[in-house]
Amino acid sequence: MSQQIFSNMISQALTNKVLKSLSSLNYTYGENPSRYSFSGTFKESLINNHVDKEVSVVSSSVLEVKMKKSDYLSAIITDLHFGRQRVFQQNQNIQSQIDSGQQAAWILVSTYYASYFLACDIAKLSGQFITNLTASNIQSLLSNTVEGNPNSFKSDSDTSLAVTVSLSEFQNEVCLRLARTAAKPHKVAWHNLFGVLREVRIESYEISLDRLRDIVSADSTKWKLPSTVRNEWNYSAVYLYGDKGDKLASDFIKMLKSPGSSIKRFRNNTLHPSEENITSSIAYVYEVLNSSYSNITKRIFNASK
Repeated sequence: MSQQIFSNMISQALTNKVLKSLSSLNYTYGENPSRYSFSGTFKESLINNHVDKEVSVVSSSVLEVKMKKSDYLSAIITDLHFGRQRVFQQNQNIQSQIDSGQQAAWILVSTYYASYFLACDIAKLSGQFITNLTASNIQSLLSNTVEGNPNSFKSDSDTSLAVTVSLSEFQNEVCLRLARTAAKPHKVAWHNLFGVLREVRIESYEISLDRLRDIVSADSTKWKLPSTVRNEWNYSAVYLYGDKGDKLASDFIKMLKSPGSSIKRFRNNTLHPSEENITSSIAYVYEVLNSSYSNITKRIFNASK
């Protein structure tokens, strides 16, 4: 079986998982917003009172927000609309860097950020993401409190909130659990993606899917998180912006130039997490997520045409 078929197996399985999450909220393809504006994004829908919502203060660090499924889905699809524009531009930037023979470290960092954007959007569509709110944003949200004491929720500073989406007890509502988190956004993004990948299933055993889970798992003892690789290349190991980096990332660059080749490498049962392979893992994560994202956005946006 060709590496392209294996790529399709993984991306299709991930696509199916994401679309199933949306379908569980009664999302219907084609019922997208008639226009996309900043005011319709998730964050704006959360903090502004033009969208009906009920807030319950669970503790000093946890809120629960109930809102209509239709309002939530409209906000998430609006976020995806703007997100895919960002991904498209980043993909164009990567290709431009490759075509112009840019130094490997710059290409790797750019590819990491594209992968990060992809991971964030895929996890958000699956109901797991982070939103950043200012103190005034939180006060605006708390003005919708119907249960609990709004003064008990710490709201005197900007904060990051981990959002988990579930079905409400009422048919047409969703329940958003917002928990204050001090975790770094990039680590949370990969944690959220790992949570999605744990639920992805392929009919036949596929080592490349297990390896993808290992790479994005903070608990992996062999592979490094993509954000860790990015940190090393972008901050710690400045000598990689030179001949050392070009040599180390030789296979990484080859994989970006040859679609499907990263799948072939990472479905190898005997693959070891060498320094070269850890570097190349960024190309592998990028290829799988980009393929999945393309499938997802085609289903969501082409259906509305």
